[in-house]
Amino acid sequence: MEPNTTNIAPAPETPKKKHGAGIIIAVAVLLVLAGGSAYAYTAGYLDSLFQSPDKILHESLNTARLAKQVYADTTITIHTAANSTSTSSLASSFLPADITVTSKGNVDMADSANIKTSGTFSVDAGTLSGAFDVRSLDKTLYFRITQAPALLSAFGLGQIINKWVSLSLATATSSFSSVPLVPQTGLATALTEEQKKHILEIANNAHFITFKEKEASEEINGVDSYHFTFDLDKEGIKTYLSELKTYINESGKNDSYLSSWDPSPIEKSLDKIQNFSGNIWIGKKDNLPSKIDTSLSLSSGADSTLTVRLVSLLKDWNVPTSIIAPEGAVSLQNLMHTTMQSSGAPVEDSNSKSYLATFRNEAEYYYEGQHPGNYAGVCSSQSAQNILDQVKENGGTSITCKDTATTYGVSAKLIDGTYWCVDSNGNAKAVKGSITTPSCN
Repeated sequence: MEPNTTNIAPAPETPKKKHGAGIIIAVAVLLVLAGGSAYAYTAGYLDSLFQSPDKILHESLNTARLAKQVYADTTITIHTAANSTSTSSLASSFLPADITVTSKGNVDMADSANIKTSGTFSVDAGTLSGAFDVRSLDKTLYFRITQAPALLSAFGLGQIINKWVSLSLATATSSFSSVPLVPQTGLATALTEEQKKHILEIANNAHFITFKEKEASEEINGVDSYHFTFDLDKEGIKTYLSELKTYINESGKNDSYLSSWDPSPIEKSLDKIQNFSGNIWIGKKDNLPSKIDTSLSLSSGADSTLTVRLVSLLKDWNVPTSIIAPEGAVSLQNLMHTTMQSSGAPVEDSNSKSYLATFRNEAEYYYEGQHPGNYAGVCSSQSAQNILDQVKENGGTSITCKDTATTYGVSAKLIDGTYWCVDSNGNAKAVKGSITTPSCN
């Protein structure tokens, strides 16, 4: 079969290498691919889909573009394989080798100018692990932490657990939000509605993936579905980005942000994507996507290689859902102001606690990677010293670090006069003074 191209958007507790930026790129590509694929169907971005010869996929467009609601169950897994023993940076020390992100919820697209979402979101990532309820509607993001990440204790934010918090957004989530590989923060407010409409047309005519083969049919969540494989059309993506740059730069020639907008970093990241695999299943009866499964790897030079997989199950197309603002939500700005007033703690102390929490990740990396089964020497390691230097820069004094083969502990005196300690037993708490043993107890 001759390959056909279409315009589904590509979606781009032990720390490892310098992979923070790589993770962001990989997850972004895959998120846009899975989430964008589902929405692209409904928003009509796939008008060039199989103009010939596959009748099944062509008819799926005509059906899906009219859809107003969908339920998505998405899981992203990220694995980092180390290629060297180089020391990880502070930025990556928050990130363990294996991360799993799961989201489940509804999307209501009945009003294309105010897309509503409601669901749950969980992260399995060492000290960053947590679970959240999330809603988005009427230019406002609402979230409620149901399982607190361990780092929250370092910031003194335990009081917000199980409370709805609101965050105002610059614009409501709309059809423009689904434009592939276009940052919303600046463009959404800088562009006129007419310019946004033209960018949607550019996306509509672009080619992001190449369909490869039709596989054997399968049943997905009780839905008998056709199965197709696809690959990224990297040249099509680069052409799309080039057209975007030309239009945005010329349209905003009198605007400093628009005239200088440059997607070249995205283009460069495409060349780092390896081993891409894409699969999509489309229901035989409703002609709507029932599953999307994508994976890729990213090499960050000599340091590490990321493997990212995204699986998204889609159902309840066009099933009405009610998404409303939660009662009693407190604005994030007011909450933070109240928290700082009640604690009286300087921002530097929160920073110090955060860096001490980072020390625990570095110690586990040292124990499992650099010196398997042995904490001895972790206090004098370069990565640990880098972290403790940051504590000093934030006003921390009387920094004490002790280690043995099986345990470690580190404490510091904060600006407010209290002592904060973390250790290999998982403690992160205030103590009476500098530790004398490798423990906070």
